[in-house]
Amino acid sequence: MLAILEKLESGPMNVSNIAEYLKQEQRMVSHNLKLLECCHFINSERRGKEKYVSLNDDLIEPLFNLVEAHSDTFCAGGEDYLFKI
Repeated sequence: MLAILEKLESGPMNVSNIAEYLKQEQRMVSHNLKLLECCHFINSERRGKEKYVSLNDDLIEPLFNLVEAHSDTFCAGGEDYLFKI
């Protein structure tokens, strides 16, 4: 799910594009998106027949900043690994 959140940092995407980017079945991506939306990590909207999702910046930006600060303090040299999971 972290990979989805990181990809959405570049802007809203539809489910098909996320599945293609992650090389995962659309069904699995949709399942993960439903969980992220339920927890208010992402927002979604319908555009015609497609569902687009975007980050809930009010929640995600401070959370990513906290993870980055923790990584800088306690995971010296591990920052690149942490954000590629």
